[in-house]
Amino acid sequence: MLLARTFSLYVKEAQLLCHAQKKKTTKSPTVSSPLTHSIFLLLLFFPSTAFMCLLTILDFARINASDLCRSSAGTQSKNLANLLKSEAETLVRTYIEAQGEGFPQSSSECKEEVSGFPVGDITARESPEMLQSIYFTLKSIDRHFKTILQQLSDLGFPATDPLQMKLKVAQERVLHLAANIKCMLTVPPPEVKIPPSVTIRGIYKQKKYGCTVLRKYSEFLTQVVRGLSHQTGTKLKKRYIHSHHARLQRLP
Repeated sequence: MLLARTFSLYVKEAQLLCHAQKKKTTKSPTVSSPLTHSIFLLLLFFPSTAFMCLLTILDFARINASDLCRSSAGTQSKNLANLLKSEAETLVRTYIEAQGEGFPQSSSECKEEVSGFPVGDITARESPEMLQSIYFTLKSIDRHFKTILQQLSDLGFPATDPLQMKLKVAQERVLHLAANIKCMLTVPPPEVKIPPSVTIRGIYKQKKYGCTVLRKYSEFLTQVVRGLSHQTGTKLKKRYIHSHHARLQRLP
């Protein structure tokens, strides 16, 4: 009897947790006193059962939080990718203009060897593979941005310089996008340690490296925007079809 009552209570508690997640509240849901009392009794007389009850509550909340994450991350990722893409061309131009006379005024001339960017069109891949490729590339871009910022600092660019500030904002948004993409993946990506950048000797070669990274970054974002737009559109289409079929099944 006690076990049945407790099971009913922790299911209700799990629903409260799910409801609190959907409201995106920062407050923890209040644990009802009957649940606390029942679990206390279970801890006294049936400790293993009480432990399993607690694990079930936590697992229920985790699964619903994960589903909620995936349901909102798609739209957020697409919007953020569009914002980054719209700012990428300005970032490239700002970088080139800051390099002074004698530096190529077109990013098409920046063709240094740069690792960490995918080969080919990622939008042609299956959705899970595409999302993993986007995630790992964004992590590599973060490493490249750190290198460029360090190079600019070594060249005497102050932290308040417009180029430095734009790069830092872009880097922060890249990490946010990577977190959203990770959330969209059904299976979490393996943790891969991004190798440090190879030391580039010579100021001119460092400038060409920075220009190449930003050019490839802009080109990569074009693919990301296209891939995420298709991803979101496909999900909406599937959701509409499922809803339409459900309505038809309810008809007499």
